[in-house]
Order: sequence, then C-alpha cells, then structure tokens
Amino acid sequence: MIMVAATPTQIKAWKKQYGRIYRFQVKTDSGEKAIGIFKAPSLDTILAMGEFLKDDKAKTLTILYNQTKVKVDDIVEQDEQVKFAMIQQIKNLWKNYKVEVEEL
Repeated sequence: MIMVAATPTQIKAWKKQYGRIYRFQVKTDSGEKAIGIFKAPSLDTILAMGEFLKDDKAKTLTILYNQTKVKVDDIVEQDEQVKFAMIQQIKNLWKNYKVEVEEL
C-alpha cells in the first residue's frame, strides 16, 4: 500500500487548482490507514448526479467519487467498503444553505 503523502507545497497547489480540499482517513479492518484527498463537489457534479439519482444511485455515488477525488491510496480503489465510507463523507461536503423566499 502506498500512503498518500501531501507536502505543504502540494497542498497549496491543490488549493489553488481546486479551492477547498479535504483529507479523509479510514482505519481498515486490518488496522491499516487508508487516506484520500478530495475536493469539494462542484455545482456541475451535483447537477450530474441528479440525472441518475432516482434510477441509479450507484451511478450517482460513482460520479461523486470520480469528480471529487484528487489522490487516494491504492486500498481505497481496491476495497469497496473503504471507498464507500469515504463517499459517505464526500456527500457531507456539499453545504445546503437555508434560503428565505419572499414574494414582492
């Protein structure tokens, strides 16, 4: 397994390229740490997911993972449970703001 390493220079470059980035870490059943670096989902990603949401939830999760992944350990790609755990957290990166609407 190759652990994702990110130098301060690399992190700065990712932030410049992607905006907000996040480091996820999952401890596997064998005690290994699986690390993934993800960017916040864009509006385009959220809209693309909406096309498949009702008919193919697996497709929506695949879109979310592929469109937000910056760099991940090999085990993340190989272990579906680890990947799914990270996907569940990626969903939480999209902020839903409360909007007040008033007819004028």
